[in-house]
Amino acid sequence: MITEPEYEGDGRSEAGREPLTEEPRRTGPGGRGRFTTGVLAGALAASLLWAGGLYGFTDLGRADRAPEVRYDVQGRLCRVFEPAALHTLLGRTAVEGVSEEFRGESYERLGCARGAVRNDTGPGRPRYTHRIWLQARLERHLAVDPEPEFEARARAGDALMVDPEVRRVPGLGERALFLHDGHAAWTLKVLDGGAVFTLTVEVSGGFDEKDPGNVPRPTAVDADALQSAMIEDVRGLMTRAARNERDPQRD
Repeated sequence: MITEPEYEGDGRSEAGREPLTEEPRRTGPGGRGRFTTGVLAGALAASLLWAGGLYGFTDLGRADRAPEVRYDVQGRLCRVFEPAALHTLLGRTAVEGVSEEFRGESYERLGCARGAVRNDTGPGRPRYTHRIWLQARLERHLAVDPEPEFEARARAGDALMVDPEVRRVPGLGERALFLHDGHAAWTLKVLDGGAVFTLTVEVSGGFDEKDPGNVPRPTAVDADALQSAMIEDVRGLMTRAARNERDPQRD
């Protein structure tokens, strides 16, 4: 068990620590949420392309040499990433997930996206749909040190999170940051040597029919419990990546 995480604020409102909103943010035909392999793959690809493009643009002309990179995963990250704490808190997501792998001479990234949709029904109320989306990423900076720009890039946001609220998390890697989009998404970023780990979680939901107004909504996820679970699962991923763990089904 990990202890309650400590946070160092950045001067912004503490409202970001309230339970996550339940308004749906990803919808499909007819306004009902649908997590499909295509949606997961598209979101993962957009995020990875954004990160890779920003990396390539900002590192031109830099002479900083990257420190040693002690972490790697051989094969699909989804076969190694085991979000046990998040599954306990939120319920299980897709077992297989969608993996992404890029290997270059100076920069490598491995990604895994998973999602789940589950319904909550009860006497006298319409069906309520919960949507859960997870994305894990390991970036290996082989030529340029990511540390000088680590916090600046986090604060700049990415394709999935613009102008986020940022808090520092002590005791995890060399540096770690929590980011919140002010709605239903949280990201934990950890720097350790030349490696950067990122875990993003989005939890949302809504009634499948018009909001009846006087019907109680299912209990929202507690933000502090979510953050603790994210820390625990990133620690686990870092441990497995430090062993250079292999995808058990890799040819």
